[in-house]
Amino acid sequence: MNFKKVLYVLVFSFCISTFANAQFINKFSLFGGFMTGNYMPKISELNKQLVQAGLPELPSSGYFAFGGGGYVDIPKTTFRIGGFGTGYSKSVSTITPANITKKVDLEMGMGGISFEYVKPLSKAIDLTIGTNITTGVFSMNVFQFNSQFGSYTNFWNEITNSSSSQNISQKFNQRFYSAEPKIGLGALLNDFLYVKANVGYMFSANGGWKAENGVEMTDVPNDIKPDGLAIDLSLNVGLFFK
Repeated sequence: MNFKKVLYVLVFSFCISTFANAQFINKFSLFGGFMTGNYMPKISELNKQLVQAGLPELPSSGYFAFGGGGYVDIPKTTFRIGGFGTGYSKSVSTITPANITKKVDLEMGMGGISFEYVKPLSKAIDLTIGTNITTGVFSMNVFQFNSQFGSYTNFWNEITNSSSSQNISQKFNQRFYSAEPKIGLGALLNDFLYVKANVGYMFSANGGWKAENGVEMTDVPNDIKPDGLAIDLSLNVGLFFK
């Protein structure tokens, strides 16, 4: 059954390709695939606070992201539009001499649309200039726990008693809106396979930080944000009529 479906797709693609070569369709591409990348957010101020709290610093070299998207070249123009989603997460932790575990998770997830001007350098190579317009959530989860954490009885004892606890957990997040100017290079490897690399820089605006219970956070440093250099590589399959 699966073989028949693959055969139908190949026959359909061959027919479309034949029409395209006959110029019924001109300069049209429809494709999509997986995307990986490296994002380098602004976290220098966050790292200062992590060190003060006895935690190791988050890496400044960037974070591996994974996602995907779909795109279409507008027929008889030099423009391309598409949609995509991507994100990353990173954790750092330490155990103190008093056997207390301290940990922070940094996460970012976003989705949006892409606009590009496409300049063919050859029949197989494209130069692109454009921007991504996105929205997403940038968050950090900070917590610590002692060796008694995980005990159901101990949890209720901490809630019942008004004494302080070594077990702390809090999640902070911000909704952001961003623009990412970018430049890219794409290569058509064969009739159905297209690889593309982009380099850009994300600029964001946000409505402030909130705690996990919805309370507005105050005094959060302005320099903790997802802005920074962004590099991505995608492998796409589709129909390409050059």
